[in-house]
Amino acid sequence: MSESASRTFSVAQSLDLSFDPNEDRLLLVGHTAEHGLRSMWLTRRLTRGLVVHFSRLLRSTSEEAAMAPEGYANEILRMEHIQALESGFETPADIPAHAEGHDEDGVSQGEDSGAEQTDRVFFALEVTFQQREESLFLGFSGKPFTDGGSNVTGEPEAIFALLLERPHAHKMLAAVCGKIREADWGEDVRPEWLQTSGLESCEHLACQ
Repeated sequence: MSESASRTFSVAQSLDLSFDPNEDRLLLVGHTAEHGLRSMWLTRRLTRGLVVHFSRLLRSTSEEAAMAPEGYANEILRMEHIQALESGFETPADIPAHAEGHDEDGVSQGEDSGAEQTDRVFFALEVTFQQREESLFLGFSGKPFTDGGSNVTGEPEAIFALLLERPHAHKMLAAVCGKIREADWGEDVRPEWLQTSGLESCEHLACQ
């Protein structure tokens, strides 16, 4: 996981997440106003690291968990996770809208510029995690595939980012964990509060 502060990320408006058994990887597809459709392959190693760091971010940014007596933080996070998924469990998550242009945090939030819906495919290498006011930021960076998808070349570049309010962050985490379970990747890297929640879903997340 990496802090790629110098890159400017376009925020995805909606997401699709699937597991490809032939590649033994997850495929995350983001729909952005600026660049159209962008897809990335997530390896087992990157995806497991994503769950670990994303879970830690949710815990470290929870005021309720921070103020809880010793031993109660996991229960608070477990209940927050359950409530997030049960409140509109089948309803896609919304990513808050932002002003047009590039903000000082390296996020591009322009209106739809008529970008062609071409699908650029990337090999994801890094994820940037940050708290931005009331939202959690995940910025994905990687290298694009070339030669018909057989090679990756060049320096890592920004693919797209997610800017999620806490309930939607829980839904995203649940979706990833559900795909890890489908992939049968062995050791469970989820924290205790996530293992005991019993809820995993959301393959498609519409973001506005």
